[in-house]
Amino acid sequence: MVAATDEGLAAKNRVLEYAMPIFTQSGFARVSVEDITSALGMSKKTFYKCFESKEDLLFQLVKRITGEIALRLEGIQQSDQPFVQKLHALITLVHTQFRKFSTPLLRDIQIYAPGTWDYIQEFRRNK
Repeated sequence: MVAATDEGLAAKNRVLEYAMPIFTQSGFARVSVEDITSALGMSKKTFYKCFESKEDLLFQLVKRITGEIALRLEGIQQSDQPFVQKLHALITLVHTQFRKFSTPLLRDIQIYAPGTWDYIQEFRRNK
């Protein structure tokens, strides 16, 4: 269950900010909840108040990133810029956002978090 308090939201955001770079560097499977909580000086109890599991953390990270991408895509599409500038903005967006997902992380998502992988694939198809 996700914590609803300001303190819970702050803890959740700390975990989300910490987890993405470490998942990108090490992959999803090689990082444990213990690794995350120890690095942040947080108890596992606090972690589990914010996230149901490590897989839930990953899914929420992916939802956050895809939400940012969707908003930026909409902004590019709605702009009055010429096509070439829109294309350049789109390429820049894809490059900056998708480099957050390393090859080991994508492989781990496919293997260990198939629901999250399905979500990513659906997002890609729709956008």
